[in-house]
Amino acid sequence: MRTKLDVLHGLTFQTADMVAKLAILARQSQEKVGKASDPIARAALEQLSTAVEELRVANEHLQLQVDQLSAAEREVVGGRAAVEEFADAVPVATLWADEAQQIWRVNEAAARLLNTTKEDLLGKSLWSFVADRDVLAGAMESLGDPVGRASVDVRVRVNPRDHRPRAIRLYGERLTMSAGYVWFLQT
Repeated sequence: MRTKLDVLHGLTFQTADMVAKLAILARQSQEKVGKASDPIARAALEQLSTAVEELRVANEHLQLQVDQLSAAEREVVGGRAAVEEFADAVPVATLWADEAQQIWRVNEAAARLLNTTKEDLLGKSLWSFVADRDVLAGAMESLGDPVGRASVDVRVRVNPRDHRPRAIRLYGERLTMSAGYVWFLQT
């Protein structure tokens, strides 16, 4: 699958190729027109030369932008990897969920607590793991209130896969940088 950056990079190469072809054409035309004194041909050749130079400069700027975008993409990928590494290093079971409580990030400690894998938890609803839905609903209501608390601390029972329900402390905070929540699960 081609990314937008790949397409942009391809365009810079195509532009560079076109600049080279136009430069050859301009040189050939100048050789032919140089022998004649046709003012229209000379004016067209000057315009073509100017257009080739403008295209060359635009291509240099485009290549610079591609290089900057590539560097930014590497930085973002590295940042995501660092966040994932940090999340897995945190010894507290942690889940990140959107406003509908769909899990979009999870650490290894949470996967172990719920007796499953990180991959299996992604996209699942937090509601499917919490036995005390009324307590979770109250916590969500409290966190959803714009003038209410930005965090909650409640006791709930969770349903780990293939294990009996167990009581845990569920501490949640509303995130400010994204529309979602972070949940800490402690036994």
